[in-house]
Amino acid sequence: MEKIEVGRKILKQLNTNSYQAYFVGGMVRDLLLGREIHDIDIATNALPEEVMQIFPKSIPTGLKHGTVTIVEEGVPFEVTTFRKEGQYLDYRHPSHLEFVSSLVEDLKRRDFTINAMAMDVNGLLIDPFQGQAALKSKLVISVGKPKDRFLEDPLRIMRAIRFASQLQFQIEEETKQGILEVGSYLQYIAMERIKSEMDKIMASENPGYGISGLFELGLIQYIRGLKDTRFISLYPKELSELLSKTSDVLLRWVIIFYFLKEEERLFLLSEMKFSKKEQVKINKIFSALTMMQGGIQLIQLKRCLVELDFQSCSKAIEMTWMLGQISEEERLYWQQKLLYTDQDLKVRKIKDLAITGNDLLQFFNRPGGPWVRELLEELFEQVVYGQLLNDPKILLKKSLELKGDQK
Repeated sequence: MEKIEVGRKILKQLNTNSYQAYFVGGMVRDLLLGREIHDIDIATNALPEEVMQIFPKSIPTGLKHGTVTIVEEGVPFEVTTFRKEGQYLDYRHPSHLEFVSSLVEDLKRRDFTINAMAMDVNGLLIDPFQGQAALKSKLVISVGKPKDRFLEDPLRIMRAIRFASQLQFQIEEETKQGILEVGSYLQYIAMERIKSEMDKIMASENPGYGISGLFELGLIQYIRGLKDTRFISLYPKELSELLSKTSDVLLRWVIIFYFLKEEERLFLLSEMKFSKKEQVKINKIFSALTMMQGGIQLIQLKRCLVELDFQSCSKAIEMTWMLGQISEEERLYWQQKLLYTDQDLKVRKIKDLAITGNDLLQFFNRPGGPWVRELLEELFEQVVYGQLLNDPKILLKKSLELKGDQK
């Protein structure tokens, strides 16, 4: 609510200068639903240069789209001039933009009725397309003819499914029919944009609904990467049940990849434009899962912590539980065991040993060579996974046993 109060100051300032100004879009929707407010967008009949005259410190973040960003009390607000759009020629960008003086004309170009509402500085709702009624009915409804909206930007198909997942709404029948008619146009959408919507579905309260929707509406066959792997033949109901067992977005993706071959996983990670950081995290979890195949043991936890990291090991334990390989009681036990092991594990790398290669050279009084590294690795293994204490005298004595009469 503090963000909204700061935003009202901007509305008041624009109103004081004889301009219309309204909160618009997702902020109005989420306010009516009692959901957390994130970004706050403002629409006005003031032209960008007029907005910048009123707010000299504003940032021209998208002048060709009529957008400037105003930062008030550390909170950024995008302020955009009322506009209507020309024909879409590339399934994303309109051929031209035209600034208009009508709020309704501006709202008319938006995707769904729940996103086509505005609110003035006093909290008065402007709702020309019955978005509030759609909220009460829990429906995602297209503004205007669904087919037209989806052909302008086919990503709106993914957005419809995403909003249904996030809000636990249904997609209205005519809107759903529009998706069925033009779903094939998803193949023209950049994978980065589709991945962004998929991430939001995965982060929603009901990701299974979104995944099921992709199957039921036949959209999987048009999404590059997914259509090229065995994902296309998975059972959405079983997948949905697994996804509901965690709110961890990364683990939800791991569930998807679990049913694919390793080469399919690597292909999909690349094809769907996962970031390098995401790819590393997901692949580490699969490495941890491989270590825990056949049952979890203490030595596996140690190896996982040494070769990977705590988070990867912890998430792998969660996955074994979600897949029904361990019980809830075992999950809690091994998570606690992992925590204690992580706290107690003082030696994680060869450099953590109480002796160095130079110590071995002096002790054995012989030239260096591969034997030094090999001996350190053997000592490291016995300290971490065996019972050998990390003490200089003990390590040197053990090294003598390992090298025999070569001293």
